[in-house]
Amino acid sequence: MNRLEKTLSELKDSGFNISSAKKLTGGINSAVYQVRSDLNAIYTLKLYKPPTTADPRERCKTEEDFLKYLSSLQIENVPKMAAGNRTNSWSLLEWVQGKQLKNLASQDIRDIAKFFRDINTSSTQQRQSQLPLASEAYISLSDLIVNISQRLDRLEMCSYSSDVCADASKWIRKELRPLFEDIKYKTISKKTNLKNYHP
Repeated sequence: MNRLEKTLSELKDSGFNISSAKKLTGGINSAVYQVRSDLNAIYTLKLYKPPTTADPRERCKTEEDFLKYLSSLQIENVPKMAAGNRTNSWSLLEWVQGKQLKNLASQDIRDIAKFFRDINTSSTQQRQSQLPLASEAYISLSDLIVNISQRLDRLEMCSYSSDVCADASKWIRKELRPLFEDIKYKTISKKTNLKNYHP
């Protein structure tokens, strides 16, 4: 019995009789399925990468806690949890119908900005402190700058295995790196009291 089959068996024991499961593409931290119950209810089933010694991140717990945080703020445009098992690293979410955006319109950008604003207000700071940090969260501006610099260094050192890679490396050197250095200089000029920054 594979992992999906085991999870479907757990769901059945919890009262969710799943009649079909269709794997979706695009997931990185989890395998994602659109599942349908025998009552024709549609859900999203996520099978997260379980924690390991090398990578102890509890992805299932992190997402569940964040969704609970959003619910406490009465944010409605996110899926709600239907069931889950942190030990076995899976969650069942309500299905949210939508489409993948290929081009962002001005209203899309305003909606994204509003979402970030709504979840980051002065009144939410106490509840935010109870959330775990993201895997690459930086609360120090200097640490963020160093991380971006290191990422650009690694990208520039990539071998030219194809014309696309060569073009990407050239774009990084000619456009992205100078833009980043300009922003970094302007930022540091305004934040002369940055600590632990080593250019």
